[in-house]
Amino acid sequence: MTLVLENVTYTYKPKTPYAHDALRDISLTINQGEFLAIIGATGSGKSTLVQHLNGLLKPTRGQVLLNGEDINAKKVGRRVRQKVGLVFQYPEHQLFEETVYKDVAFGPLNFGFSQQETDERVKYALKTAGLDIEQVKDRSPFDLSGGQMRRVAIAGVLAMKPEILILDEPTAGLDPQGQVAIMNRISSMHKEQGITIVFVSHSMENVAMLAQRVIVMHRSNLVMSGSPREIFAKGEELRNMGLDIPQVSQLMNGLIRAGKEVRGDVLSIAEAKTELLKLLRGKANA
Repeated sequence: MTLVLENVTYTYKPKTPYAHDALRDISLTINQGEFLAIIGATGSGKSTLVQHLNGLLKPTRGQVLLNGEDINAKKVGRRVRQKVGLVFQYPEHQLFEETVYKDVAFGPLNFGFSQQETDERVKYALKTAGLDIEQVKDRSPFDLSGGQMRRVAIAGVLAMKPEILILDEPTAGLDPQGQVAIMNRISSMHKEQGITIVFVSHSMENVAMLAQRVIVMHRSNLVMSGSPREIFAKGEELRNMGLDIPQVSQLMNGLIRAGKEVRGDVLSIAEAKTELLKLLRGKANA
């Protein structure tokens, strides 16, 4: 399932003195099974962009196509909600039912699925989100930890069995342990089930570790697209746009500026260790 944006522009308050382009002429193809990260400074257009991917916002100009069909066409819109799931930032704020089961079942029941099908979808969604259904189904979601609440909220979207899952800052507000658990679960979904993942993140470490491709938003424009290595190799350009690079990349760049012969495209601790050992061996042999 391929999602394509063709020359998408979105204008807030059009035809008023306060008109502002939140997106400007964005063209982007998201391929089936891809793990795509979207980065950019606050106000760059990231959240506005992802809200176009399931028809929550409609372009002022341009089109969003799902397998060649305009997702804003009336006959397509309802089907898009099932195929493209969107998890907002702090999704646990949208939990409202008295039990975990009822919250996760809300979407399938409202789309007209039978009770049996709904039961199966709730079990699938909670398991995929990393929760034991027997332990949580009858509990209030508000009695759970922050990380567990986040997983319940994600499960509510997964219960629709989307083929594309979009997450806007999925680790925002969680402690480090909760952040690792959520990102590991998202990575597992991608590897085990082949779900297309699109995630917005300020964590350059998560982007470097997980994404296959990264796009960079800046002042309503899509200004870069490439692999994590390609994007984070442009550290100076990213800093000029108010973005960081992974800490391990910062270390390597600092060594390069100090005249050391190390790779500038290092993204992981293991790679950095290899480069540092080479450097130390070179000194020892000098």
